[in-house]
Amino acid sequence: MSLQIDSENVQYSVDDNRVTLSVNTAIYSLDTVMGAAYVFTDRCYVLLNKLDGDIITITMTAQASSKKEALTSLVGEFANELLAHEVRQRIVVENRPLIESIVSRSLGGATPMELDVSEFDLSELEELELDDDDFDDPLGIAASWEDKFGKEKKEKAAEKASEKASSNEEANISVAQS
Repeated sequence: MSLQIDSENVQYSVDDNRVTLSVNTAIYSLDTVMGAAYVFTDRCYVLLNKLDGDIITITMTAQASSKKEALTSLVGEFANELLAHEVRQRIVVENRPLIESIVSRSLGGATPMELDVSEFDLSELEELELDDDDFDDPLGIAASWEDKFGKEKKEKAAEKASEKASSNEEANISVAQS
């Protein structure tokens, strides 16, 4: 299996159970290298190291023992992933104004416009006589959940408890009599 990689921008070496790559950050940005390395974290342990100048070394150690051919194929996959991430990054940079416009329009459409209270006639509210007196509520709309259902549950629970207590007393009495 012969694999050739551009020796100036990406270099590699295969050891026992790991591959070490050197990438020139003048060609591939740090974000691109990190994004590409992240893709491999499910298959191998990845370590990034910044050397002097524009060189980053990536050490990928297999999580299980691997053959030299499998490790060498990781180099080609990593080179492809570097290119894919670099292209994605450039697309995002070129389309940033469009992306921001779409997001701001979608978020702006979801929020209501600011209301000017002076536009509304609130005189009718002032004329209402609001007090704490009871009022007619034939549908029971103003009753709270506890008022509607809480008392019934408490009463049913109390009834069950008293029934259980009385049945226990009857059982105790019958045991005592025998």
